[in-house]
Amino acid sequence: MMKLFFYGIRFDAFSIAVCNILFIVISLMPFVFANNVWLQKINNFLFLLFNSLFLLTNCIDFGYYPFIRKRSTFDTLNQLLGGQIDVGTLLPSFVKDYWYVLLLYIVLLYVFIRAHNYLLRSKTPLTGNYSGVQKLQISVVSLLILGVSFVSFRGLARVPIQFIDAGKYASANYIDIVINTPFSILLTMDKTNLSEIKVVDEQVAFNTVNPIKEHKDKTFAKKNVVIIILESFSKEYTGLGKSKSYTPFLDSLMQHSLVFKNAISNAGTSIEGIPAVLSSFPNLMPNPYINSSYSGNQLTSMASLLKDEGYQTSFFHGGTNGTMNFDSYANLSGFVNYYGRTEYNNESDFDNNWGIWDEPFLQYTAKTVNTYSSPFLAAIFTLSSHHPFKVPEKYTNKFPKSSLEIIESIGYTDYALAKFFESAKKMPWYDSTVFVLTPDHTSISNDDFYNNDVGHHQIPIMFFSPSDTSLKGFNNQLIQQIDIMPSILDYIGYNKPYFAFGNSVFSKQPSKYSIHFNSGNYYLTNDSMYYVFNNLNLEQVFNYKKDSLLTQNLFDSANKYRKQEDYLKSYIQYYNKTVINNKTHL
Repeated sequence: MMKLFFYGIRFDAFSIAVCNILFIVISLMPFVFANNVWLQKINNFLFLLFNSLFLLTNCIDFGYYPFIRKRSTFDTLNQLLGGQIDVGTLLPSFVKDYWYVLLLYIVLLYVFIRAHNYLLRSKTPLTGNYSGVQKLQISVVSLLILGVSFVSFRGLARVPIQFIDAGKYASANYIDIVINTPFSILLTMDKTNLSEIKVVDEQVAFNTVNPIKEHKDKTFAKKNVVIIILESFSKEYTGLGKSKSYTPFLDSLMQHSLVFKNAISNAGTSIEGIPAVLSSFPNLMPNPYINSSYSGNQLTSMASLLKDEGYQTSFFHGGTNGTMNFDSYANLSGFVNYYGRTEYNNESDFDNNWGIWDEPFLQYTAKTVNTYSSPFLAAIFTLSSHHPFKVPEKYTNKFPKSSLEIIESIGYTDYALAKFFESAKKMPWYDSTVFVLTPDHTSISNDDFYNNDVGHHQIPIMFFSPSDTSLKGFNNQLIQQIDIMPSILDYIGYNKPYFAFGNSVFSKQPSKYSIHFNSGNYYLTNDSMYYVFNNLNLEQVFNYKKDSLLTQNLFDSANKYRKQEDYLKSYIQYYNKTVINNKTHL
């Protein structure tokens, strides 16, 4: 740990230099007017302001990191400043739940300001009248400070510092200790654009991804499709986990569904999870696709494909309209209707945080869908199992609790889900519908396995059709979120070619690996092995079935794992090229 902290000085030096560059420049200006009292006051104010803000970002990650498992990036600021999150509404609950973080920040800020004021008082007043010797001394000191600042700005190295440099000192699991949050934010400010790479033959890259899907031998049944995306429903909380289940209804539905026990999320956040599930699009870049410069691309989605086949397409999310730009994504991806807090139009069911409570909004969803003519596609995204993990007052103490705050709200959403299916059973569209249930991502855990990077991406994925008993049983086959779209299209018999990064679990060529990206690193997972890549170079290999805590790195020879390394390079080469050139569609 001490070694990681020591190596982290490179990244700290960069952040400190960037944070104080304006202060340093003003302080060292070789002009008489630089001694002006008001300019000095402004400069001191800027010094305190920028350092306080940079310090704040680190403190925020004390609370936020356990949820997203990475340092905050520029996209986090973009969501806050861009109005995608209603900070004014959510701030009181954040302050209440993370008061200790706020207290720590206040203490650090107090010490910082007191130290600054003490040094300021001890400084010799500037007169502007210097002897030749003094001018020489000032010049030498100024050049020294500029030199140190320049070297720090480059991360104490000859070339500008990058995320990948952290890999020199730590494995992928510990990179977030080496870097700091300001560094993560600053380095992702100019990382919205991907770079084309060419490390393998173009045809090899295309064949590896195999993005053109077509289910030629199928008859299009045009069944209704309902995709329910459950906020933060980790596998750990369900009957598929290795301890107590908190989802009695979901567990009961599993007995009548095709359940994939080895399901992996491609996403770490909601804004990454929605395109993964609905567009078969993994987020393999620093900033989420929805907020990236590529968000205007023509992205294939289930909605765009089925809309052309006469499906009525709707996206239901009880959150405040505009949250994380979900409404914009829904519109761009082919959903004709969007239903949010505004459309619900009943503030008595507002949870005073994110939007409408799950139970009433799911009932509203069922009634709205009941007005549709078949066939239709409805994507439903729940929200109550999100921080601050509250439940309606009338359900206080109704659901189990644990040391994890989220558990009570998981129980509430499971209950709301039961009520939704209870209502849906009475409606004429129910029997001719296929339901898919999946989380957007996972959440916090106290378990060592679910806290490591493999366990943190373990989710339940299930397919249920009331009229089809063949969709039943527990399956150990690998499935990832980006496989959901091609799997549904295969199941309902959609027989036209389309673009997808995932593969159908019902096909002869299901996905070999799941893939995700985090803090500049790529990760591959299959049914038992876990591969960690620093940039495109394989660094760690674990058999997580035998070594669930990832303690034994099996990597010893690049040749032994050449197949996995070639697979990743081909995948990323093709992914970057198609995204950059707006070719993620036919």
